[in-house]
Amino acid sequence: MSPFQEYLNKAKEVREDYAIQIANNPEQKDALEKELKELLAKLLDECEKKELEAIKRV
Repeated sequence: MSPFQEYLNKAKEVREDYAIQIANNPEQKDALEKELKELLAKLLDECEKKELEAIKRV
């Protein structure tokens, strides 16, 4: 599985988890959405690093 596909899978799981958290805690929606964006950005950064490492090995 490519790093990008791993990212897509993890991002989907994270979004689903946060959707549940937001539904259960609507008063914390803004904070949870901010956390979600930060986590997705971190996951994407990790994906990019893995992709770059894979390119360097080729």
